[in-house]
Amino acid sequence: MAETVNSESIIQGIKCIQNLRFTVGEVFKKVADGLSDHDNKEGKEQAFLQDIHQSLLIVNKQFRDITQVVNDLPERGPVMSLGNAGLLNQDPVQDRFPLFNQLLNTYKWSEKLHEHVGVAHTILSSTLNTLKRSTTLSSISAKRMRRLGPTLHAVPPHAVDSLVASLNLLFPQEMIIHLTRPMGSSAILKITLGQTLRAVVVLRSLIIEWVVVKAYSEDLHLDERQPEAIWSTSRYKAFQKVTDHANSAMLHFYSPNMPDIAVKSFMLWFRSYITLFSQPCHGCGKFLSDNLPPTWRDFRNTTAYHENCKQ
Repeated sequence: MAETVNSESIIQGIKCIQNLRFTVGEVFKKVADGLSDHDNKEGKEQAFLQDIHQSLLIVNKQFRDITQVVNDLPERGPVMSLGNAGLLNQDPVQDRFPLFNQLLNTYKWSEKLHEHVGVAHTILSSTLNTLKRSTTLSSISAKRMRRLGPTLHAVPPHAVDSLVASLNLLFPQEMIIHLTRPMGSSAILKITLGQTLRAVVVLRSLIIEWVVVKAYSEDLHLDERQPEAIWSTSRYKAFQKVTDHANSAMLHFYSPNMPDIAVKSFMLWFRSYITLFSQPCHGCGKFLSDNLPPTWRDFRNTTAYHENCKQ
Protein backbone atom coordinates (compact mmCIF):
# COMPACT_ATOMS: atom_id res chain seq x y z
CA MET A 1 0.00 0.00 0.00
CA ALA A 2 2.87 2.34 0.85
CA GLU A 3 4.43 1.70 -2.56
CA THR A 4 1.10 2.68 -4.25
CA VAL A 5 0.90 5.93 -2.27
CA ASN A 6 4.50 6.70 -3.17
CA SER A 7 3.84 6.14 -6.86
CA GLU A 8 0.73 8.33 -6.81
CA SER A 9 2.56 11.09 -4.94
CA ILE A 10 5.44 11.02 -7.42
CA ILE A 11 3.06 11.15 -10.39
CA GLN A 12 1.16 14.04 -8.78
CA GLY A 13 4.44 15.86 -8.12
CA ILE A 14 5.53 15.45 -11.75
CA LYS A 15 2.20 16.89 -12.95
CA CYS A 16 2.54 19.84 -10.57
CA ILE A 17 6.06 20.54 -11.88
CA GLN A 18 4.81 20.40 -15.46
CA ASN A 19 2.01 22.86 -14.63
CA LEU A 20 4.45 25.14 -12.86
CA ARG A 21 6.85 25.14 -15.81
CA PHE A 22 3.99 25.95 -18.20
CA THR A 23 2.72 28.80 -16.02
CA VAL A 24 6.21 30.26 -15.56
CA GLY A 25 6.71 30.08 -19.32
CA GLU A 26 3.49 31.97 -19.88
CA VAL A 27 4.56 34.65 -17.40
CA PHE A 28 7.87 35.19 -19.16
CA LYS A 29 6.12 35.26 -22.51
CA LYS A 30 3.73 38.01 -21.32
CA VAL A 31 6.62 40.00 -19.91
CA ALA A 32 8.55 39.63 -23.17
CA ASP A 33 5.55 40.73 -25.27
CA GLY A 34 4.99 43.80 -23.13
CA LEU A 35 2.05 46.17 -23.65
CA SER A 36 1.60 45.44 -27.34
CA ASP A 37 -0.96 42.70 -26.56
CA HIS A 38 -3.44 45.10 -24.89
CA ASP A 39 -5.94 46.86 -27.17
CA ASN A 40 -7.22 49.26 -24.54
CA LYS A 41 -4.78 52.12 -24.42
CA GLU A 42 -6.35 53.75 -21.38
CA GLY A 43 -5.13 52.15 -18.22
CA LYS A 44 -3.12 49.61 -20.18
CA GLU A 45 -0.27 49.67 -17.73
CA GLN A 46 -2.60 48.91 -14.82
CA ALA A 47 -4.21 46.03 -16.71
CA PHE A 48 -0.84 44.64 -17.69
CA LEU A 49 0.42 44.71 -14.13
CA GLN A 50 -2.83 43.15 -12.90
CA ASP A 51 -2.43 40.30 -15.41
CA ILE A 52 1.15 39.68 -14.34
CA HIS A 53 0.08 39.77 -10.70
CA GLN A 54 -2.60 37.11 -11.28
CA SER A 55 -0.10 34.91 -13.13
CA LEU A 56 2.41 35.18 -10.29
CA LEU A 57 -0.31 34.24 -7.80
CA ILE A 58 -0.96 31.10 -9.85
CA VAL A 59 2.80 30.35 -9.88
CA ASN A 60 2.93 30.79 -6.10
CA LYS A 61 -0.04 28.46 -5.61
CA GLN A 62 1.46 25.80 -7.87
CA PHE A 63 4.77 26.09 -6.03
CA ARG A 64 2.96 25.49 -2.70
CA ASP A 65 1.30 22.45 -4.23
CA ILE A 66 4.73 21.03 -5.17
CA THR A 67 6.02 21.72 -1.66
CA GLN A 68 3.03 19.91 -0.16
CA VAL A 69 3.55 16.88 -2.41
CA VAL A 70 7.26 16.74 -1.48
CA ASN A 71 6.43 16.93 2.23
CA ASP A 72 3.99 14.03 1.86
CA LEU A 73 6.75 11.79 0.44
CA PRO A 74 8.44 9.46 2.96
CA GLU A 75 11.93 10.35 4.16
CA ARG A 76 14.77 8.76 2.23
CA GLY A 77 17.34 6.46 3.82
CA PRO A 78 20.85 7.41 4.88
CA VAL A 79 22.93 9.20 2.28
CA MET A 80 25.31 6.90 0.43
CA SER A 81 28.96 7.84 0.88
CA LEU A 82 30.57 8.45 -2.51
CA GLY A 83 34.10 8.87 -1.16
CA ASN A 84 36.40 10.86 -3.41
CA ALA A 85 33.86 10.65 -6.24
CA GLY A 86 31.67 13.07 -4.33
CA LEU A 87 34.31 15.77 -4.76
CA LEU A 88 34.09 15.77 -8.55
CA ASN A 89 31.40 18.45 -8.58
CA GLN A 90 33.15 20.82 -6.19
CA ASP A 91 34.97 22.70 -8.96
CA PRO A 92 32.94 22.46 -12.19
CA VAL A 93 35.03 25.08 -14.03
CA GLN A 94 36.54 23.25 -16.99
CA ASP A 95 39.80 25.23 -16.98
CA ARG A 96 40.41 24.36 -13.33
CA PHE A 97 39.19 20.78 -13.58
CA PRO A 98 42.06 18.58 -15.00
CA LEU A 99 40.17 15.28 -15.01
CA PHE A 100 39.46 15.36 -18.74
CA ASN A 101 43.07 16.18 -19.64
CA GLN A 102 44.33 13.43 -17.37
CA LEU A 103 41.99 10.88 -18.93
CA LEU A 104 43.05 12.02 -22.41
CA ASN A 105 46.75 11.62 -21.56
CA THR A 106 46.07 8.20 -20.07
CA TYR A 107 44.34 7.11 -23.26
CA LYS A 108 47.25 8.35 -25.39
CA TRP A 109 49.79 6.48 -23.28
CA SER A 110 47.66 3.35 -23.44
CA GLU A 111 47.63 3.55 -27.23
CA LYS A 112 51.41 4.02 -27.30
CA LEU A 113 51.83 1.03 -24.99
CA HIS A 114 49.80 -1.19 -27.32
CA GLU A 115 51.86 0.01 -30.27
CA HIS A 116 55.21 -0.68 -28.57
CA VAL A 117 54.02 -4.09 -27.39
CA GLY A 118 53.15 -5.00 -30.99
CA VAL A 119 56.59 -3.93 -32.23
CA ALA A 120 58.35 -5.78 -29.39
CA HIS A 121 56.35 -8.92 -30.15
CA THR A 122 57.44 -8.78 -33.79
CA ILE A 123 61.12 -8.32 -32.89
CA LEU A 124 61.16 -11.04 -30.23
CA SER A 125 59.36 -13.48 -32.48
CA SER A 126 61.98 -13.02 -35.20
CA THR A 127 64.90 -13.41 -32.77
CA LEU A 128 63.47 -16.15 -30.57
CA ASN A 129 66.21 -18.65 -31.35
CA THR A 130 68.93 -16.22 -30.31
CA LEU A 131 67.45 -16.02 -26.81
CA LYS A 132 67.64 -19.75 -26.19
CA ARG A 133 70.58 -21.48 -24.58
CA SER A 134 70.95 -23.84 -27.53
CA THR A 135 71.88 -23.25 -31.16
CA THR A 136 69.10 -24.41 -33.44
CA LEU A 137 68.45 -23.33 -36.99
CA SER A 138 64.91 -22.20 -37.69
CA SER A 139 65.06 -23.74 -41.17
CA ILE A 140 65.56 -27.24 -39.75
CA SER A 141 62.29 -29.02 -39.24
CA ALA A 142 61.32 -30.40 -35.88
CA LYS A 143 61.39 -33.94 -37.24
CA ARG A 144 64.95 -33.54 -38.50
CA MET A 145 66.05 -32.00 -35.21
CA ARG A 146 64.75 -34.99 -33.31
CA ARG A 147 66.60 -37.31 -35.66
CA LEU A 148 69.93 -35.51 -35.13
CA GLY A 149 69.66 -35.58 -31.34
CA PRO A 150 71.62 -33.44 -28.91
CA THR A 151 75.37 -33.16 -29.43
CA LEU A 152 76.36 -30.32 -27.12
CA HIS A 153 75.24 -32.19 -24.01
CA ALA A 154 76.74 -35.50 -25.14
CA VAL A 155 80.43 -34.72 -24.67
CA PRO A 156 82.22 -37.89 -23.48
CA PRO A 157 83.40 -37.92 -19.85
CA HIS A 158 87.07 -38.16 -20.79
CA ALA A 159 86.80 -34.77 -22.54
CA VAL A 160 85.52 -33.23 -19.30
CA ASP A 161 88.33 -34.94 -17.36
CA SER A 162 90.95 -33.58 -19.77
CA LEU A 163 89.56 -30.05 -19.44
CA VAL A 164 89.61 -30.22 -15.62
CA ALA A 165 93.18 -31.56 -15.69
CA SER A 166 94.28 -28.64 -17.87
CA LEU A 167 92.60 -26.17 -15.49
CA ASN A 168 94.49 -27.69 -12.54
CA LEU A 169 97.74 -27.06 -14.38
CA LEU A 170 97.01 -23.34 -14.87
CA PHE A 171 97.05 -22.35 -11.18
CA PRO A 172 98.28 -25.36 -9.20
CA GLN A 173 99.00 -23.38 -6.03
CA GLU A 174 95.97 -21.07 -6.01
CA MET A 175 93.01 -23.06 -7.32
CA ILE A 176 92.55 -26.78 -6.74
CA ILE A 177 89.77 -28.53 -8.65
CA HIS A 178 88.53 -31.96 -7.66
CA LEU A 179 86.10 -33.75 -10.00
CA THR A 180 83.46 -36.22 -8.82
CA ARG A 181 80.38 -37.83 -10.34
CA PRO A 182 78.12 -38.72 -7.41
CA MET A 183 74.93 -38.52 -9.45
CA GLY A 184 75.73 -40.33 -12.67
CA SER A 185 77.44 -38.85 -15.70
CA SER A 186 77.07 -35.21 -14.62
CA ALA A 187 80.30 -33.92 -13.17
CA ILE A 188 80.59 -31.87 -9.99
CA LEU A 189 83.68 -29.74 -9.48
CA LYS A 190 84.81 -29.03 -5.93
CA ILE A 191 86.96 -25.92 -6.13
CA THR A 192 89.22 -24.71 -3.33
CA LEU A 193 90.52 -21.19 -3.89
CA GLY A 194 93.51 -20.75 -1.60
CA GLN A 195 92.24 -20.39 1.95
CA THR A 196 89.56 -17.92 0.92
CA LEU A 197 86.58 -19.94 -0.19
CA ARG A 198 85.24 -23.19 -1.57
CA ALA A 199 82.78 -23.68 -4.39
CA VAL A 200 80.72 -26.37 -6.07
CA VAL A 201 80.24 -26.15 -9.84
CA VAL A 202 77.67 -28.48 -11.37
CA LEU A 203 78.37 -29.43 -14.98
CA ARG A 204 76.09 -30.99 -17.53
CA SER A 205 78.60 -32.17 -20.07
CA LEU A 206 80.63 -28.95 -20.62
CA ILE A 207 77.81 -26.58 -19.65
CA ILE A 208 77.87 -24.98 -16.20
CA GLU A 209 74.43 -25.44 -14.67
CA TRP A 210 74.86 -24.08 -11.14
CA VAL A 211 77.45 -22.55 -8.81
CA VAL A 212 77.42 -22.50 -5.02
CA VAL A 213 80.12 -20.58 -3.14
CA LYS A 214 80.82 -21.04 0.55
CA ALA A 215 83.42 -20.04 3.08
CA TYR A 216 86.63 -22.02 3.43
CA SER A 217 85.47 -23.30 6.83
CA GLU A 218 82.06 -24.50 5.60
CA ASP A 219 81.28 -28.03 4.48
CA LEU A 220 80.26 -28.56 0.84
CA HIS A 221 78.06 -31.62 1.62
CA LEU A 222 79.13 -33.82 -1.32
CA ASP A 223 77.29 -36.88 -0.04
CA GLU A 224 75.79 -39.48 -2.36
CA ARG A 225 73.11 -40.31 0.22
CA GLN A 226 71.94 -36.68 0.30
CA PRO A 227 72.58 -35.24 -3.17
CA GLU A 228 70.18 -32.34 -2.57
CA ALA A 229 72.49 -30.98 0.15
CA ILE A 230 74.85 -29.49 -2.45
CA TRP A 231 72.22 -26.83 -3.25
CA SER A 232 72.38 -25.36 0.26
CA THR A 233 73.74 -21.82 0.37
CA SER A 234 76.36 -20.30 2.63
CA ARG A 235 75.39 -18.92 5.99
CA TYR A 236 77.53 -15.84 5.36
CA LYS A 237 76.06 -12.94 3.41
CA ALA A 238 79.35 -12.16 1.64
CA PHE A 239 79.51 -15.62 0.06
CA GLN A 240 75.81 -15.49 -0.77
CA LYS A 241 76.59 -12.38 -2.81
CA VAL A 242 79.53 -14.13 -4.47
CA THR A 243 77.22 -17.04 -5.35
CA ASP A 244 74.78 -14.66 -7.07
CA HIS A 245 77.60 -12.99 -9.03
CA ALA A 246 79.07 -16.35 -10.01
CA ASN A 247 75.75 -17.50 -11.45
CA SER A 248 75.53 -14.24 -13.38
CA ALA A 249 79.02 -14.89 -14.74
CA MET A 250 77.96 -18.43 -15.67
CA LEU A 251 75.30 -16.97 -17.95
CA HIS A 252 77.64 -14.25 -19.22
CA PHE A 253 80.40 -16.64 -20.34
CA TYR A 254 77.99 -19.22 -21.76
CA SER A 255 78.89 -20.16 -25.33
CA PRO A 256 77.19 -23.17 -26.96
CA ASN A 257 79.63 -23.18 -29.88
CA MET A 258 82.76 -23.21 -27.71
CA PRO A 259 81.79 -24.70 -24.33
CA ASP A 260 85.37 -25.48 -23.30
CA ILE A 261 86.37 -21.84 -23.81
CA ALA A 262 83.33 -20.78 -21.77
CA VAL A 263 84.37 -23.00 -18.84
CA LYS A 264 87.97 -21.74 -18.96
CA SER A 265 86.83 -18.12 -19.10
CA PHE A 266 84.59 -18.66 -16.10
CA MET A 267 87.40 -20.32 -14.12
CA LEU A 268 89.82 -17.48 -14.91
CA TRP A 269 87.21 -14.97 -13.79
CA PHE A 270 86.41 -16.97 -10.64
CA ARG A 271 90.10 -17.21 -9.69
CA SER A 272 90.08 -13.43 -9.04
CA TYR A 273 88.12 -14.07 -5.84
CA ILE A 274 91.31 -15.27 -4.17
CA THR A 275 91.79 -11.61 -3.22
CA LEU A 276 88.23 -11.26 -1.92
CA PHE A 277 89.34 -9.93 1.49
CA SER A 278 92.67 -8.35 0.50
CA GLN A 279 91.82 -6.17 -2.52
CA PRO A 280 90.06 -2.81 -2.04
CA CYS A 281 87.17 -1.60 -4.15
CA HIS A 282 88.26 0.04 -7.39
CA GLY A 283 85.38 2.52 -7.11
CA CYS A 284 85.58 3.84 -3.55
CA GLY A 285 89.01 2.54 -2.50
CA LYS A 286 87.61 0.92 0.66
CA PHE A 287 87.83 -2.67 1.81
CA LEU A 288 84.36 -2.77 3.38
CA SER A 289 81.03 -1.26 2.44
CA ASP A 290 77.97 -2.14 4.52
CA ASN A 291 80.27 -4.59 6.33
CA LEU A 292 80.89 -6.50 3.08
CA PRO A 293 84.07 -6.83 0.99
CA PRO A 294 84.10 -6.08 -2.77
CA THR A 295 82.06 -9.09 -3.92
CA TRP A 296 81.69 -8.04 -7.57
CA ARG A 297 84.31 -8.79 -10.22
CA ASP A 298 84.19 -7.19 -13.65
CA PHE A 299 83.64 -9.74 -16.41
CA ARG A 300 86.30 -8.22 -18.68
CA ASN A 301 89.21 -7.33 -16.40
CA THR A 302 88.20 -8.91 -13.03
CA THR A 303 88.39 -5.52 -11.29
CA ALA A 304 86.98 -5.63 -7.75
CA TYR A 305 83.95 -3.51 -6.87
CA HIS A 306 81.41 -3.28 -4.11
CA GLU A 307 77.91 -4.07 -5.31
CA ASN A 308 76.94 -0.41 -4.82
CA CYS A 309 80.06 0.92 -6.57
CA LYS A 310 80.02 -1.11 -9.76
CA GLN A 311 77.72 1.40 -11.47
